[in-house]
Amino acid sequence: MLISKTAMIRWNGFTRKWYEEKGYKWTKVNELFECKIEDVQINSTVKVEAKCDYCGEIFYPEYRRLLNARELINKDCCSNRLCMGLKSKEVNLQIYGVEYYTQLESFRERSRKMQQTPFEKVLQDFKDKNLILLSKESDYQNDRSRLFLFVLYIKMLESKKLIMQILKRIKVVVIMVKENYVRNPVDLMEV
Repeated sequence: MLISKTAMIRWNGFTRKWYEEKGYKWTKVNELFECKIEDVQINSTVKVEAKCDYCGEIFYPEYRRLLNARELINKDCCSNRLCMGLKSKEVNLQIYGVEYYTQLESFRERSRKMQQTPFEKVLQDFKDKNLILLSKESDYQNDRSRLFLFVLYIKMLESKKLIMQILKRIKVVVIMVKENYVRNPVDLMEV
């Protein structure tokens, strides 16, 4: 709630015409004069006295910031985190219909896509490690999707460690067979 009824404004060349049209008498540049709060320009940086509508605390915001904060919800809010959270909830309820923006399915979907490794990169990682990916692109939803792979052979202990590191990172289900048992890896997908 705006408490100030007047504000001390400093004369300057940019605002002279505005205030003279409102009935104020020009004195000189940089001189302060008292102005009614309803006559203050909406982009003025003058500090005004306001009372928080959530906690009742008195605070001193710039006039233009106070007006901008009232665009959606006509309540004034101090810089206390609890009060800002309450106002944020009201704004989100009015705009989105939920208290938190993260509750929207569109936000969740966008987050999933941003965190998802592109399937082409997954394929390239498999090829770089000499693994054959059996899963289709339609099976891959995100980095937590279960993927089926085909390991042709593991001869050296170092390779086993490397493959285990890969498996831990991409969370896959492993089908390990010898090279001579399976000729076409696509056959495993139907099994």
